[in-house]
Amino acid sequence: MKNSVENDLFRLGHILECVDKITFLVDSCKTVDDFKSKWIVQDAMLRNFEIEVF
Repeated sequence: MKNSVENDLFRLGHILECVDKITFLVDSCKTVDDFKSKWIVQDAMLRNFEIEVF
């Protein structure tokens, strides 16, 4: 049981980190056109949406 809770907490921590990164990326873009012109930001944001399932 303890191992299961630890795994869940680890996953939740990972999800929170991804949300923080996405929020940072959204805040760094001033407009939709700004976002569209930055392929690296687009790639980073999509990678943070892909939350792995163990």
